[in-house]
Amino acid sequence: MLKSLSFALGFLTASLLSVILFTQRPKISTVVQKVTPVIENWTNSFNPIIDAGIRFPEVVMSQLILETGYGESEVFKENGNGFGMKHNKRGFSKGSKLGHADYGGDFKKSLQDYAHWQKKYLTKYEQSRNIKVKTDEEYVKFLKDYGYAEDPKYSDKLLDILQYVKQVRELKQAPG
Repeated sequence: MLKSLSFALGFLTASLLSVILFTQRPKISTVVQKVTPVIENWTNSFNPIIDAGIRFPEVVMSQLILETGYGESEVFKENGNGFGMKHNKRGFSKGSKLGHADYGGDFKKSLQDYAHWQKKYLTKYEQSRNIKVKTDEEYVKFLKDYGYAEDPKYSDKLLDILQYVKQVRELKQAPG
């Protein structure tokens, strides 16, 4: 469990780079302290999402940031739940705690659950509309149409964070 929580915190730390680098909220001292180690781990932060077979990894990274309250939510810290998922019959969570699926602190199970959820419901969505969701923005629309979040501003918040995540990813992929 400690190894999984350590993995999740490292994963989330890399995600937070987008917020730290591209918002003016934190003081410069905070940026200097937190940016360097996160930059070093940024490339690896997408691997678990991609390895899980999740489509639209930058949107999912943005969801992780938003759903966990920048890594501060009790649901994330205690349950390992990075996406606000409810307990379900997919078999990854061991019950419900704090009103959400409890993965026993194992973030990887949360990621696997999300991957299965996405595959099932995104496929149904695409088939019912005879479309193929191809862009991050179309995926965010799917999340809204599906009713993924109760917050009416969820899509706007997600798109704001997504903008930062994409900028950081571009910086990390730039040569030199």
